[in-house]
Amino acid sequence: MRRLRLCVVGAALCCLLFGGCLQVKARGAAGKPTEGTADVNGVDFSEYARVEAELAEQAQRISDFETRLAELEAQKGGTTVPDEPTADTLSPSDPETIYRYTVSDDGYATITSYLGAEETAVVPSSLGGCPVAAIGEEAFKNGSVASVVIPNGVRRVDWFAFDGCHRLASVTVPNSVVTIGYGAFDLCAPTLTFTCSEGSYAAGYAKSYGIAVREP
Repeated sequence: MRRLRLCVVGAALCCLLFGGCLQVKARGAAGKPTEGTADVNGVDFSEYARVEAELAEQAQRISDFETRLAELEAQKGGTTVPDEPTADTLSPSDPETIYRYTVSDDGYATITSYLGAEETAVVPSSLGGCPVAAIGEEAFKNGSVASVVIPNGVRRVDWFAFDGCHRLASVTVPNSVVTIGYGAFDLCAPTLTFTCSEGSYAAGYAKSYGIAVREP
């Protein structure tokens, strides 16, 4: 009787094994993972390979994009002048030595930083033979200037241009200025006053931020 049971159990095991082999073959024929890619506990390793390939492709695209972006940024800025000024070459009488700036493709200069130590900064109307059209982002940030004179022809004062200039109490703003960026005069002296024409863009900006206005 025991021998008969063993025979029955053996036959059942053979059927199970044979049925499993048929199932694997059927799955392989249906285009699902076969040897080398068969799933384990329901995990399809061929799907992993596909996802990894897509990730590698995306990483290459991002790398190409960053390279192109760096090239565009290099072209956008134009030529910076002066290249590397030192304390020995700074001269209040020569704006080229105390202002760094970039030149756009259409020939306008944007001031990017002020290197002078004078209390009064008189922004030049031109640099390198190019008209100054803008005071760039953070150009005077955290500086020690107490007074700034912006010449006619400048159209923009960009974001945070004079942010943190705690001593800055007087700014002369011409009618040509039609844009003053966010935070351009944050954290300046409490007595900050704009010298500008009534009805100008600068006058409207000053009133909206609680800055005193004085007629030229």
